[in-house]
Amino acid sequence: MALSREITTQIRELLEKNPQGLSITDIVRSTKINRNTAGRYLDSMLVSGQVEMRQFGMAKIYSVSERLPVSSVLSISSECVMQLDSSLRIIYLNAPFEHLLGVLGGELLGKNIEYTVIPHVLDKAFPRVLSHLREGILGDQYRGELEIPHLGRIFQCRVVPIVTAGGQKGVSMLLEDITSRKHDEEQLRRSEIRYRVLAEASRDLIFMIDRNDRIEFVNSFAAAFVGKRADELIGKPRSSVFPEDITRHQQDELERIFNTGMMLRSEGPLYKDNTLHWFDHYLVPLTDKDGCVQSVLGISRDITERKRAEEELFDSRQMLQLVLDTIPVRVFWKDRNSVFLGCNRSLALDAGYKEPIQLIGKTDYDHASAATADHYRADDRAVIETGRPKLNFEEIQIRPDGSQAWLLTSKVPLSNKAGNIIGVLGTYDDITERKRVVEALSESEERYRTVFENTGTATALVEENTIIRLVNAEFERLSGYKKEEIEGKKSWIEFVEKEDLETMIAQHNLRRQSRQDALEHYEFRFITKSGNIRIIFLTVDMIPGTTQSVTSLLDITERKRAENEFLLQEQQYRFIVNNSLDIITRQTPTCVCTYVSPSVTAILGYSVEESLGISLLALVHPDDIARIQKDLQDIVTNKSDLPASTFRFRHKDGRYLWFESMNNVIRDEQTGEIRELLSISRNITDRIQSEEKAQHRDQVLRAFGAASGFLLTGRIRDPYPRVLAIMGEALGADVAYIYRDIQDPVNGTRVTERKFRWTRDPAQDPGAGMECRTAFPGQWSKRLASGTWIAGPRARFSPPEQEEMEKTGVQSIIVVPIHVNGVYWGLIGCSDLHEEHDWADVEIEILVTLAATIGLILERQNPEGLT
Repeated sequence: MALSREITTQIRELLEKNPQGLSITDIVRSTKINRNTAGRYLDSMLVSGQVEMRQFGMAKIYSVSERLPVSSVLSISSECVMQLDSSLRIIYLNAPFEHLLGVLGGELLGKNIEYTVIPHVLDKAFPRVLSHLREGILGDQYRGELEIPHLGRIFQCRVVPIVTAGGQKGVSMLLEDITSRKHDEEQLRRSEIRYRVLAEASRDLIFMIDRNDRIEFVNSFAAAFVGKRADELIGKPRSSVFPEDITRHQQDELERIFNTGMMLRSEGPLYKDNTLHWFDHYLVPLTDKDGCVQSVLGISRDITERKRAEEELFDSRQMLQLVLDTIPVRVFWKDRNSVFLGCNRSLALDAGYKEPIQLIGKTDYDHASAATADHYRADDRAVIETGRPKLNFEEIQIRPDGSQAWLLTSKVPLSNKAGNIIGVLGTYDDITERKRVVEALSESEERYRTVFENTGTATALVEENTIIRLVNAEFERLSGYKKEEIEGKKSWIEFVEKEDLETMIAQHNLRRQSRQDALEHYEFRFITKSGNIRIIFLTVDMIPGTTQSVTSLLDITERKRAENEFLLQEQQYRFIVNNSLDIITRQTPTCVCTYVSPSVTAILGYSVEESLGISLLALVHPDDIARIQKDLQDIVTNKSDLPASTFRFRHKDGRYLWFESMNNVIRDEQTGEIRELLSISRNITDRIQSEEKAQHRDQVLRAFGAASGFLLTGRIRDPYPRVLAIMGEALGADVAYIYRDIQDPVNGTRVTERKFRWTRDPAQDPGAGMECRTAFPGQWSKRLASGTWIAGPRARFSPPEQEEMEKTGVQSIIVVPIHVNGVYWGLIGCSDLHEEHDWADVEIEILVTLAATIGLILERQNPEGLT
């Protein structure tokens, strides 16, 4: 319905003259408009925000709206907002929209949208937008996405019908920039695809179990392991997949994770096609935003080969120790200072000790061979410094009984994993009898073969033409071939992956041309008889005086796989930490920061570099320090865990933010001493502030209810002092008062006469002893009489107003007019004498409502009789 401007103006002017409000009966009587027409006009003016309506008993009271203009609200919106009248002329355009269009403020107002820069900016999207705007004027709403390619931006577009101030139809268009959100959604979608592809490509069993013990997800490899497709398992009970004993064991582990929220790792058997497989299980809790475990992610890796290798390694070590303690060859190893690190039993007996452990930590000067110690140590030093073995040389040994023996000794550099020489490994054979009887090469060869067969690693003797001359039992196990299939028949080239072959052939030839220039250690890929690829750490050297080389092959496949998995996990964890919205820290036991996640910059304003090396206690609010120090003392004294804590951290700009921190204490496994603290801290400032605002609102509403009760029930004769005390306490004010507006009988000016005053502390109230008649700033009376309340800190007022406020010590003030029968009667107000601050909306609303209540009570009473 189109409103007549004359009737609208007539109703509005009538309501402005009667700010206390009028019923529809009063309006009809004063304007001579029939009741139905007045009702329709008031409904339209109510929708457009021109008037307000309140219920008073059974009657509806209408008054001129005192709400903020819509344009004032829209002007602070971060969205782009535009309003058009029914002719598509622009009647409002906020600053963000002007910035998008690149125009100055007010330049487009009054112009038809089709003849502005808007069609050019919206480009191909404009016809669709124009259609939605026209439909909006007809009453249809629209919501959808709007992409402007040449700007590289995507908006959420809303078109809403409105009624203009003049009662005419119009339309609003709001554009919310969602470019970043759309980009994030696309990134999330791609991330989910990547992780699903990784899960499907994995050769591990990957699955998710929900709280109802049903399968939420399973990858194809895991489904195939139990003879199913993935879609056949999803949604099915876990118990329907595995035997009862395994299901029961799994249930215990899952319940522990759901109850504790802790990750669990275990090993266990599973059968497939009646074949036993060993699996390493990682079970990880997946929580919701409240930290409640909703599902468990499981990753199970087949470690059957590793278990078999561990058993074989244990057997091999046992066999090696047995060999070392049984063979007649003496074996020893020393550090770079020629201090014994170990030996076999035969060497210990030669040195005069019962057990090998008694020789550890001693030198050649500490036993019977002290006379020849300098010679032994010189040989050690030569091998360590040059890195070249000294093999099969003869030397003299002094026995514990003083007799002399001949030894055939070999010493080689002892290297660590990095290839650094850390000592010397030596063997010697007592050849006294052999020297005495005959230098029998056969005996030496037999001893060499014994060592060769029992070195613990796959070993082979290789000819210059690449034919393998000799292999030990470990080489048989590694390759899958029998000795008879290898020795003298196969070339080592047949065991090498194609990509590694060129390098290894070059090293093979270089070793025979210039032995010192060839590599002694390197890795390559070894092909077994079954076609499997194993990663081998190769040690190779020439046999002096021949063209043959001896090679030692150490299978490091599982170790390399473990290293790669560890690296992948580290990258995943680092990605999670670096992109966390929480602050993750590692601290010393004294709270000195040793690591902090990058989120500290966005949340607290400090760079990572500024945060490292400082005590985080220095950033904690002084009121929270004692509690945190007590928690730290408890974990040291009682060896307890550090509980979750709530405290305030200082932002770089000086303000304090509330945090909720989940903490973990890392202790030494042996001593229990604290090694470091791990904390994940979340900013909960908004939550705390919302709770405080809600509490304050409840407090103010309860106070208003109590004050209204005193006023309306008449339980006490003079309720106003009690009302002022209740409201002053609830609003945190130092002073609360009611003043009456009167005419000074002496000079005829308007002054305010104090009727009631409540003071929290009279000793600190400069205005307590002043005259009961006080002139508020002159312009205030006019503003209050017009129905406008006045509120704010002192600094926001004009200099003359500040001067008046300073006389009574007022830092912040709120005063609200009281109208009786539509006439300005006086005011009710509160003052803060200690702090400048804004008053909360709820405080202003309640005081306005209280003033209206007092006005209504005074209408029923004699206003002149208020004492």
